[in-house]
Amino acid sequence: SFRARWDGVVAGESFPYTFNSGPAVQIVDADNNGTANDLLVTSILGGTSSSGSVYLIKDAASYSGLLPTSSTSSYSVRFTGASSLDGIGSVTESKNGVLLADIDGNGYANDLFIAAYAADIFATDTGAVYLIKDIDKKSGDISLAAGFDARWSGGAISDTLPYTNSSEQGLHLVDVDGNGI
Repeated sequence: SFRARWDGVVAGESFPYTFNSGPAVQIVDADNNGTANDLLVTSILGGTSSSGSVYLIKDAASYSGLLPTSSTSSYSVRFTGASSLDGIGSVTESKNGVLLADIDGNGYANDLFIAAYAADIFATDTGAVYLIKDIDKKSGDISLAAGFDARWSGGAISDTLPYTNSSEQGLHLVDVDGNGI
């Protein structure tokens, strides 16, 4: 028995799934209400073109029943890869393909980093890391083709940034300037 169940809708989507790139489901407090009751769900083959999807489901306990990810009423916001097989949310066999952090100093973690090791930015499989700020204020479907605040990408064919191949790191933030953020 369950109160709510989210289901992927595309055959082969493997919802939720990260290819060993950290947890596919994270319980977080993305909206700063003082309770970790929001879900970040990653499906690296999600979406209609298998571009990958990362879902924010705010106040998950308020949902009930079977919730297909094809319906925008089943989540607060969905981020999808820009093109087929981007692999968003994956750094392949490492940790942290999706990372929630406080990079703008507002006092709570609502800024999202998403890895996409197979994104085709300037050439095939250059890979990318996307930053989306203030995800708690976003809604609906957002494509990473344009729906990001910053993007870092590899510069040549098959760079596959941020591919780390079993390094146990994946996306990782450090405070290099000592400002506490």
